[in-house]
Amino acid sequence: MIKEIYEHLVSDGETALGVSVKKGFPDFTRTDLPLSALPIAAVELAAGTPGRHNRIGSPQAQQAALFRVYIFARHEPELCELLESLANWTANLGRVVVNSRQVAFQQQDWQRHQPVTNAQQEMHAFWINVQATW
Repeated sequence: MIKEIYEHLVSDGETALGVSVKKGFPDFTRTDLPLSALPIAAVELAAGTPGRHNRIGSPQAQQAALFRVYIFARHEPELCELLESLANWTANLGRVVVNSRQVAFQQQDWQRHQPVTNAQQEMHAFWINVQATW
């Protein structure tokens, strides 16, 4: 189920953000992700909570997964535009059906990305946590 939710976020993100969405954090040291490849987004699995055992008569157990969605831009004005699109998209995810199960999405904190490398592609970036429960 986690993989199906992940795939949903990637495909829905491409439509909502209008940019290519990479699976996992991009490797900016590779030559196939030049500065000209920006703007892009990326989705990675950040954390998860297994379903809890419930007693008879109690509500169905829920599972949760936390996904981190990154956006990478060429400059600050583009970053601001992408951030607005990202915030709108994640705020409107709401509930969807994935693999015949109801999945609820909730956006959590967002922060400026602190570069991991000295690559120019990482200089204008943000991330937001999106929690999925089912």
